[in-house]
Order: sequence, then C-alpha cells, then structure tokens
Amino acid sequence: MLYLRFSPSLDASRLLEDLQRARETLDEYQDAPDSYMGELRRHAIALSVHYSTRIEGNTLTLEQVESLLRGRQIAAPVSQQQEALNYREAMEYAQVVANAASPCITEETVKTIHFLVTKSLPGGYNPGQYRFVQNFVINSATQRPLFRPPPPDRVQPLMEEYVQWLNTPREGLPPYYRAALAHLNFVAIHPFDDGNGRTARILEALVLYLADYKSQELVSLEAYFGRDTQGYYRAIADSLGPAYDPQDRDVTPWTDYYLRAHAAQAEAAAAETRLHRMQIDRLEEAFTAQLRGNLDRQLGLWVACQSGSITNSEYRHFANVGNQTAARHLREMLTAGLLTRHGTGRGIHYVPTEAVLRVYEEVGEETRKGSS
Repeated sequence: MLYLRFSPSLDASRLLEDLQRARETLDEYQDAPDSYMGELRRHAIALSVHYSTRIEGNTLTLEQVESLLRGRQIAAPVSQQQEALNYREAMEYAQVVANAASPCITEETVKTIHFLVTKSLPGGYNPGQYRFVQNFVINSATQRPLFRPPPPDRVQPLMEEYVQWLNTPREGLPPYYRAALAHLNFVAIHPFDDGNGRTARILEALVLYLADYKSQELVSLEAYFGRDTQGYYRAIADSLGPAYDPQDRDVTPWTDYYLRAHAAQAEAAAAETRLHRMQIDRLEEAFTAQLRGNLDRQLGLWVACQSGSITNSEYRHFANVGNQTAARHLREMLTAGLLTRHGTGRGIHYVPTEAVLRVYEEVGEETRKGSS
C-alpha cells in the first residue's frame, strides 16, 4: 500500500494555471540553439546540485559548485566535490532514461540512480543495494528522526508496487501530482541505507520528463527545497505521520507544498530565462561590430559575465569547437576590448572589461526596477 490519498486545496487550480503559463514560456526556448540552451541547462543543473546536496549537509557554495561543474579546481573537501559530481551524473542519467526509445522507470532505474548518487562516497551507502536494516528519515538540520520507514523485509515488495504504480497510466491525475507522490512515497519507503532524499528528487524530475515536460530541465525544485529545508521536512512529516502506515492517511500537506514550490520555481525559471536572453541580446546589440554576429562569441561573453571569467576549455565545451577556434575567438574578443587576459599557462582566463560588465549589469538593474 502506498500514500496516494490527497484533496487538492482551493489554490490548486490557480497554481496549476501558473505552472502552465510558466511552462509555456520555458517551452518557447526549447528550439533555441544548442549552445544557448546548454548554458541555461548548466545553470539549472548547478542550482539543483548545490541545493539538493546542501539539504544533506554539503557545505559547497553555489559559486564553488558552478566552478566545479565547469571543470575548475576548487578548495573544498574531496568527498563534497564527489557528492556534487555524483548528483550531476545522476541527473544526466535521468535524461538518458527519458530519451530512450521505450522509456520507463524500473527497479534497475532506481538502483542505478542511487548508485550514481552515492558511489565513491565515504560511509555505509551500499550504492544501488536495498537496505537490510531499519533506518529513519532524519531532519538533516536538527539530526532528529522524523519518520520510521517500513522494516527491511517489506522494502522489496513495496518497491515492486511503487514501480508498478509509476508505470501505470493515471487518467485525470496531473503529472505534477504524480511527481509529488513519486517523491513522497520513495522517501516513505526509504529503500536504501542513505542517499534516499537525493534519489527521490531525481526520480521526481524523471517522472515529469516522462510526461513530456522537457522544459523541466530548466526548473530547479531542489533550490526551493534547499532554501526552505524546514518547510520541506515539515510537509513530509505532516503527511507521513510517525511511521509507515498509508491506510487512511491524507497527504495533502505535501501535495499542497509541492505544488506551491513547483509554481514558484517554474515562474522563477521563466523569469531568469527571459533575463538571460535579454542579457545576451543586449550584449550583441552593444558590441555588434566586435562580435560579428557570431552566437558562440555572444555566449562566451555572457558566460564570462555570469561566472566572472571564462577559460579556453570552457569556451570549447559550450561552443563545441576545437582548441584553435576557441583560442582565435577569445583572442579576437581580447583585441576588440571585450575581454582582458589574466594568469599564465593553464591558469589563463579571460575577464570581461568594465564596458561589457556595465551593459550586462544594466539589464539586471532594469529588470529589478520593472518588477518592483
């Protein structure tokens, strides 16, 4: 038996309408050039990696995570870096599953996600293996038990029921509710020794990808949960009760919370996507002659503004060009007065000039004034 009973709140219809509008805005960008979409995806992935691992106690800053995911060296514990890299790899695997010829979620899918999330980490994770002992849902901020999952001998049959439910069509159940229930029930079963929260958050996104919500890749629900960790835990605790017992249990506190979180993050992603596009367009308008209408140069300049600098390796990665082409583009932007070069050898990086930063920052300021 799973936790499936809920009663949509009075705000549910409005929130679903808000979600639909935000999704339509994000869907407009799905046909944009790959290099442009790639940068938006990388930004959303960095948010998700940072906040999902932060919920579990990882202390890397968002800036450190962004640098790490771009291949830069950072001064931080190796285990925390590994945890962040693991989460990104598991997110990428979810996309592979969603894009398969006959996509579905199997127990092997779940175990693979858990393996990727927890591999090479210290502690008793047992990557990809169901637990053999009793465990608890712990509030990572207070270290207090929130909920007692089912005993280990019930894990296998409950996971079989869970996967069967995920793969059974549910007419009339909006995908957002399906994703919310997928998240909650996975946390309730807590099938692994550890790493269940991270696995649940990736599974929830996969449920939406399978519902053809491709723009979900730009929406970081983890960011909402990570900024409101106590509210996140409270909604779970209020829905599950003290121990696993779905019978007659109403999980509306969680579905309401999830819908509010999703609407807020979808709207934030839509606004941020519009802002990024405006920044790129404004840079192109201001420096048309120097950029020569080249989208890769435009994006390179924008990336440099976003992260404070750009390297040859990073330029090659997002533009999908060779070393010589990247070096030539960067050299031309250097000569044109758009970038300045710093460092030596492998430490060479390019920083946007004050004139470029002024144009970039003006867009953000105009946007803030317009929304106030």
